Amino acid sequence: MAPAPAAGPIVKEITCIIGGILLTFNINNPLTKLCPTKSTVTKTSGVTTSTKGVTTSSKPGSITATTTISVGTSTSVVLPDSTTLTVPPTTSSTVVVPTPTSTSVTLTTSKSVSSSSSSSSSSSSPSSSSSTTSSSSTSTSTSTTVIAVPMTSSTSSTLATSTSSTSTSTSAAPTSSQYDAFNCPAGLPLSCHNTTAIDNTCCFESPGGLILQTQFWDTNPATGPNDSWTVHGLWPDNCDGTYQQFCDPAREYTNITQILQSFGKTDLLNYMNQYWTSNSGSAESFWEHEFGKHGTCMSTFDTECYPNYATGQEVPDFFQKTVDTFKTLPSYDWLAAAGIVPSTTATYTLQQIVDAVSAKHGAQVYVGCNKGQIDELWYYYYVQGSIQTGTIQPTDLVGAQGCPATGLYYYPKGYVPASTSTTVNPTATNTGGSTGTAAPAGSCPTSTSTAAPFTSPGYLYVQPSAGNCQGFMISGGLWYNTAGTPATYTPAASAADATLFSLKSSKGPCAVDASSTFSCAAGNAAGTLFGSAGRLLTYNGSSVFGATATPSGQIQQPVLALANEPVTLSLLWVAK
Repeated sequence: MAPAPAAGPIVKEITCIIGGILLTFNINNPLTKLCPTKSTVTKTSGVTTSTKGVTTSSKPGSITATTTISVGTSTSVVLPDSTTLTVPPTTSSTVVVPTPTSTSVTLTTSKSVSSSSSSSSSSSSPSSSSSTTSSSSTSTSTSTTVIAVPMTSSTSSTLATSTSSTSTSTSAAPTSSQYDAFNCPAGLPLSCHNTTAIDNTCCFESPGGLILQTQFWDTNPATGPNDSWTVHGLWPDNCDGTYQQFCDPAREYTNITQILQSFGKTDLLNYMNQYWTSNSGSAESFWEHEFGKHGTCMSTFDTECYPNYATGQEVPDFFQKTVDTFKTLPSYDWLAAAGIVPSTTATYTLQQIVDAVSAKHGAQVYVGCNKGQIDELWYYYYVQGSIQTGTIQPTDLVGAQGCPATGLYYYPKGYVPASTSTTVNPTATNTGGSTGTAAPAGSCPTSTSTAAPFTSPGYLYVQPSAGNCQGFMISGGLWYNTAGTPATYTPAASAADATLFSLKSSKGPCAVDASSTFSCAAGNAAGTLFGSAGRLLTYNGSSVFGATATPSGQIQQPVLALANEPVTLSLLWVAK
């Protein structure tokens, strides 16, 4: 066996085929976005190894890895699974490669050889071409010394190269570009409009196919310019009006500003600091909350949808799309054009406001209120393709409006009314989006359901004192004390004791752990049982829970099954 060539300078490149021509780019070249199928190549003297060549056989997460080896001289290369490729310098030979079923397939090399019907081969030479090969249909090409070998065994294969011959290949199998959010096929249906299941959720938003661009009008304290609404977020509601939240704890980033800066998004960051601010905390914490709660639930922003993913790469795409959509929705100008302007004395009807913005949007818009003044707008869309690069189509709101029919104020920013005579019904909940109108402090919602408490899906409101509700429980089992809609909790009666039951949320079973902390997560055992005292949740016979502090703004506070904490509380059940 000849010795391996000495390692030379290391160069990282992207190789791909465009229009039948194999091209090689530096890894940082923006033209790599044009590649329908990419392979990252680390090149040294004499040996080139593809370190990112993957092919997708089904949904992202189900992949078959391949490694591409280009050999300039006689050498031996040990692949990650210990498969050894020995290549003597010969002029004509045959390649024998084990298949996933351990049946050997004999291929004759030409300009490109691949043993897998779903593998993608690449070359580091701009003058070379590549093709995908297997044993089920035909196409012909000439080859160089490029071998793509599936990582399916630890046996050795002897490879010999030739300078010219022909190869037979199958019709193209799915490649990694099938799950590339930036290279989506044409003709995909609008989200929520498919009649059959669509596996490629990098190019089809699911299950949150109903996209909401939401805006705030904050007066006290005021946020943003006086003549503009501000960004609340971009939300993925399910097609039935339900929604998911906090879908990937590993991507609940706490450094949004730093991530945006690292990707050169200075202009975007400056815009966000002016138009995407919080009235109850820092802008950074607000952005972290919006991406963690909503961005992680958008399928086209999953990390698998980025062929050469770098940590945080989806973050600037999420915020850029949110801001770009917001810029197309100048709510202040649309309202002003209809004669609806901020005033300390004038009032408007709900229909006036709905008509003004809906006519410009092209679909019915949701209007939210707080104590008789309008403070939020939700614009609904379907999306075709990925959220990053696809098109969005306005659609009507799902659910009911969130304001009284008449007597609505639209106060100037900074104005604080002496008193408010009109308040929103605290028992009302909105079913059309990720955030509704929460019950104000000092009142608790009532339920119109005739079902006994804890026998059907419902919500848990936090009650620090009798009749006084401050916030509610969200799906992870945390106390949240800002306007929004509580998570749905589903009880299941115990077979051993009809007075006890388990609880679960969209995050998983709810439990009280060894530190007495209440939580809901997929990893929790389903064995924790709870009871009830009327509409109050009990644990070990007690309806008293506690917390170390009362949360505010975007803070989420753990709840403890303990009575001796600085804050004591009970959890009030409201049937859904």
